[in-house]
Amino acid sequence: MKNTTKLLIAAIALLLNCSAFAQETPLQLPKDYPKPGGYGKNVNLQKFVGKWQWQSGDTVFVIALEKIMLKSKLVAFKGYTEDAIIGWHEFRVGEKVIESSLKFEGDKLEEGTYTILGGLIQDVNKLTVTSFHDLSTNKSGAATLELLPGEKDKARWVLKEKEGIIFLFPGETYDHTFTVPTNVVMERVRNKNK
Repeated sequence: MKNTTKLLIAAIALLLNCSAFAQETPLQLPKDYPKPGGYGKNVNLQKFVGKWQWQSGDTVFVIALEKIMLKSKLVAFKGYTEDAIIGWHEFRVGEKVIESSLKFEGDKLEEGTYTILGGLIQDVNKLTVTSFHDLSTNKSGAATLELLPGEKDKARWVLKEKEGIIFLFPGETYDHTFTVPTNVVMERVRNKNK
């Protein structure tokens, strides 16, 4: 029993000593870590600017994408600005528009009319859409728009639900579907700012 108590006290003392030492070591940030007031320029985003369309019969899905400078709201990145993509979409069957935000195309980020927001994270040929807003179901998703190999005007659009936990009250249901297509090849029909 005495040995167990001594071991426990020694372990606690060692833990406290390591904790105190860790607090004295300054945090070393990577060299490419955003600096306050810095600017993250990304020329590769230009590959995705323009209007993209998928069509099957009389069913049409369109996204319009523009490059913007996005100012970080995170305290750690105070004043940091980076290039990003903002966009709007429309989904229609025949003459009937199922949902559309295209009438707001060209609005500024602050106006909050966009339904697409993203940037390049790892692959220069794959736009990562961190936020896609489905207007009909009022839910968010995450998507990618990846240029097809050897193509500059054809890309695969893949939309998925965001990962996370969904809380439902008794009797509530959750719709796992999206109104717009979730896996299609789109073609650029208009290229802005070449």
